[in-house]
Amino acid sequence: MLAVDLVRRGAARFAGRTAVRFENRSLTYAEVDEAANRLAHVLAGLGVGRGDRVGLLLGNGLWSISVDFACLKAGAARVPLNGRLSAPEHTRMLQDTGVSLLVYGPDMIITGGYNVYPREVEDALASHPAVGQCAVVGAPDATWVEAVTAFVTLRPGAAVSEAALRDHVRARLAGYKVPKTVHFVETIPYSPVGKILRRALRDPLWEGK
Repeated sequence: MLAVDLVRRGAARFAGRTAVRFENRSLTYAEVDEAANRLAHVLAGLGVGRGDRVGLLLGNGLWSISVDFACLKAGAARVPLNGRLSAPEHTRMLQDTGVSLLVYGPDMIITGGYNVYPREVEDALASHPAVGQCAVVGAPDATWVEAVTAFVTLRPGAAVSEAALRDHVRARLAGYKVPKTVHFVETIPYSPVGKILRRALRDPLWEGK
């Protein structure tokens, strides 16, 4: 029995039971199967069929398993890619494996040919004693495609400059991961379950682009 058949059976027998849990959120068997069906339909509409190879450039997340099963439902082979590799390295892998379509997560930032996970930049920023909360997104950039952009709240009574925060990150991460811009804000938007709403910060930066 194939893995996709197990999920289909699980959706039929245990529709309301939890199938996957990630960072205080969960999906039922029915939700995983429904999401996989929707994405499989999208893949088919893009011409993906049996035997095709789909590249997956995704971090850990609640919906990653649905993407995996969507590829199986479409009859495609999955080619997982390491997000810590550079864009040129990914290009070579895509060419070598014959991938016809690449699926990547919306939070990933592609800047100057490199891939940046917001979380690692946020962790570096958060380690500064003046930083209360922070979020990192990609902003449009004519040179870099996307520019790493940070939003930061300060702890009560604390003060720090943009340059000092950029130097703090530079001491901990590769240069291409250092924010090009740091915005000091009053609050960072969160969902009811505590997940950073990066889209609320990112979308205004892309308006009209």
